[in-house]
Amino acid sequence: MARWLFSRTLAWGCAIAYLVLLFVLSHHSLRGVRVPTFRFSDKAAHAVAYAGLSAALYWAFRSLRRGWLFRWAPLLAFLAASLYGVSDEWHQSWGPGRRTPDVWDWVADTVGAAAMMIGVFLHTRKRPAQAPNQAATMVDNPDFENTHS
Repeated sequence: MARWLFSRTLAWGCAIAYLVLLFVLSHHSLRGVRVPTFRFSDKAAHAVAYAGLSAALYWAFRSLRRGWLFRWAPLLAFLAASLYGVSDEWHQSWGPGRRTPDVWDWVADTVGAAAMMIGVFLHTRKRPAQAPNQAATMVDNPDFENTHS
């Protein structure tokens, strides 16, 4: 019981810490900070940041170990990350420098969260059992020719 409680606390603690980190980063102006740039580097940074957020939220929801939050963890993590992106864009207009909300930043946030959860879904989905390979059957069964002639 204590181990389960520790892992649950750790998962939710990491998710909350990630949310706080995004909040702090989005409310500080990066003017004067030299950051390597390329075309759409801002959008790529948003996508990567929110992919990480959705992974942290997925871990937190899965730490509950049962119930509908557990079963719907990928969808809930995606929706929570996307909604946090909306909230973050709106709150930026109140912070220092009064940056304007950008719908394309939110789109990048949502794409990053979706990409991570699609990856999680593809990695964790149940795969159907494969039929035994006939070549392996012939090698493993020395009487194969005698039984199938």
